[in-house]
Amino acid sequence: MIIMVLNNQTLCETVEASGLWEAGLPGVSAARQRRSRETVTNLITTGHAMLNDRSLDALSIDELCTSASCTIGAFYSRFESKESYFAAVQFVICADRDTALEALVSKARKQKWPVQRICPALISDLAQWYSENSGVLRASLLHRHNGESGWTPIMALGARHKAVWVELLSHHLPKQLSLRERKLRVQFAHQVVNGTLVHILLNDTGPMKLGDAATPTRLAENMIAYLLSNSAS
Repeated sequence: MIIMVLNNQTLCETVEASGLWEAGLPGVSAARQRRSRETVTNLITTGHAMLNDRSLDALSIDELCTSASCTIGAFYSRFESKESYFAAVQFVICADRDTALEALVSKARKQKWPVQRICPALISDLAQWYSENSGVLRASLLHRHNGESGWTPIMALGARHKAVWVELLSHHLPKQLSLRERKLRVQFAHQVVNGTLVHILLNDTGPMKLGDAATPTRLAENMIAYLLSNSAS
């Protein structure tokens, strides 16, 4: 699997722009001073990279702190547990996805992009996010705690973004289709795209790989053909 790896500076900037300091996440202490923020940022960027080759269960706090060059005491002064730490990592990548989609949608509306341009842009942007955050996303899919899936925050993100796709795309579809059918097509397209990317992330059976340029291209081609078909389902 070809994976895009975020460099440390880019990830540090992502943490800083995420709104984590003001989020008030359960089990995450507010980091108001610069040194505290640097510690949190270092722990998040280090864990983000480490999850590329191990599960969340296999990520020990000792190992994380050693790799991040900080003490275990420093970790627990900021995070109540590994679960709260992982929630902070998820918050950061979800906030980054929200920001990226908002910027893309704003540009598409301002420049009045057609479906043929919107779909490749949406899918390419999303596939890049999956690739850059593959370790965290895989850990989210596979992890359970107290009977709750670690995928829950990502699922909530997907629900928000599905609504954005519907609002952006549905009025571009053939007018002879009912409004209900247009919305359903966009919703299903969102499901298919994300389902395919999740399948690649977990199974990597091919022929397309997560980091292949052809992956978003082929997904977009299929999505455009489906959305613009005149035949009613």
